[in-house]
Amino acid sequence: LTGKPDLTGYKKSVAADTLMIDIDSKDDVELARQASIQLIDRLKNQYDVNDRALSICFSGKKGFHIALPAQLFGGFTPSADEAVTLRTIITF
Repeated sequence: LTGKPDLTGYKKSVAADTLMIDIDSKDDVELARQASIQLIDRLKNQYDVNDRALSICFSGKKGFHIALPAQLFGGFTPSADEAVTLRTIITF
């Protein structure tokens, strides 16, 4: 792999087709599992998200990834502030 591993300091427009949420617990994967279940329940019950729209997987070590397609939010407009937009969404 070459190049930068993230977009820190990148100032040009970027786009995302997925909002990826990473839920980890350093010491207890069961805590991460429970937090993931609570998030999924909240998405379904408070925001009427169909669980079939979600992609959920074990991250392989200490947690879970929950991916939400951009279509759930009406799509994301490419911008230099895309990371801020995504971070704002996940702080609901």
